[in-house]
Amino acid sequence: MRREQIGEFEELVLMAVAALSGQAYGLSVRTLLADEAGRDASLGAIHATLYRLQEGIP
Repeated sequence: MRREQIGEFEELVLMAVAALSGQAYGLSVRTLLADEAGRDASLGAIHATLYRLQEGIP
């Protein structure tokens, strides 16, 4: 069963991408999440989240 809402981490990643505009690369998203949200995320987790979000919510 697919979720119909995004989770906290997905929301943080989306906000980081929006804040970084055209400079939203994996490492810059990771750095922003660590600095602003205190979340230590791997690059793999960030990329997997972006791919999941790209698929969309039904």
